[in-house]
Amino acid sequence: FDAWLMGAYAKCWKAPKTLPDGDPYLPKVRVAFKDSGELAGPPKLVNPPSDPAWKPHAEAALKAVKGCDPLHVPDKYAEYYPSWKSRTVYFDPTRN
Repeated sequence: FDAWLMGAYAKCWKAPKTLPDGDPYLPKVRVAFKDSGELAGPPKLVNPPSDPAWKPHAEAALKAVKGCDPLHVPDKYAEYYPSWKSRTVYFDPTRN
């Protein structure tokens, strides 16, 4: 499920083209879902960047989660809803 979820969000993610200097930053967004694939509440950035230069990447990750709502979860995952109703999604700006 996680690979499918990351792929679905990657399609909605429009990361800034330039990467700031320094340590890489991977936004992590906590999401909660209804069994329909809709967000059950607003996504939460669990690791705000310490360097303000990375803030656009964090905002882009949140925007991707909101922009993909609702997700059309494949039927094969429906019965496993208790295991995916809450997830942390990672966005890697180097894989754009």
